[in-house]
Amino acid sequence: KAGLERTALVATLLQCERGERMEQALRRVTEARRDARLLPAQERWLSARLREDDLRRRRMRGAFFGGAMGDILGAEIEFWSLDQIRRRFPHGVVPITRDFTDDTQMTLFTAEGLLCGQVRGETRG
Repeated sequence: KAGLERTALVATLLQCERGERMEQALRRVTEARRDARLLPAQERWLSARLREDDLRRRRMRGAFFGGAMGDILGAEIEFWSLDQIRRRFPHGVVPITRDFTDDTQMTLFTAEGLLCGQVRGETRG
C-alpha cells in the first residue's frame, strides 16, 4: 500500500502535536492523501500516546521520529560530496528510499538498551 498507513500515522501524530484533535487531524490527512488510513492497531497506539501528559517522553519520541525521517531522506546520499548532491538534485533532495537504514535501527537498539538498564537498575539495583 506504498506506506499509506505509516504516512497517515506519522502525519496525524504531527498534526496532533501541533494541537489538533485526533479526529480533525486524521480528516485533514485523508483529505490530503485520499487512500491514507490508520490501521486499528495504529489508531489505538496513537490514541494512547495522545493521552500521555509527559512532555519529556513526547519530545524524546519526536526526536526518534525526526531522526528516522532524516535517515530516510538522506539514506541514498549519506556519503556523497556536496557537488554530487547538487548535480543529482539541483532543486533539493527528495526521499529516495522508503525504509530507514541501520543508523535508525542502531539508535533504537541503543535507546532500548538504555531503558532496559534503567529499569534493571531501579528494580534490582
